[in-house]
Amino acid sequence: MDSTYKTCRYRMQLFEIIGVTSTEMTLCVGFAYLQFERVDNFMWALQMLKEHITGGEVEVIATDRDLALVNAHQYIFPKAANLLCLFHVCKNVKVKCKITVFPKKKQVQIIEAWETLVYSYDGAQYYINLAIF
Repeated sequence: MDSTYKTCRYRMQLFEIIGVTSTEMTLCVGFAYLQFERVDNFMWALQMLKEHITGGEVEVIATDRDLALVNAHQYIFPKAANLLCLFHVCKNVKVKCKITVFPKKKQVQIIEAWETLVYSYDGAQYYINLAIF
């Protein structure tokens, strides 16, 4: 779940809800135009989602740590685990690395090591990549 800003002539945010199947295919589950990223707006969008999905429950929600969205989903889907979106985490790591690490060659090495770590395909590979990182 994430919002894209200034997507229409009314400068409203497009809130997208994407699903992932058991075969790792993605699909558009729903979207809504929201005037503001506030808890009540997200609660409305998530309540509409809950009313229209079969089963009525969601097991996992991935967000970019938007606190209003996190608070809303905890109320509408209290049993759902909240995961941070890997894309946004990696983006933040890159930004922080560029601010704090010099020279640029070292930044590239750290970012490559980080991406290798987070995209490890199993536990054993993860611990090897962690030691390298």
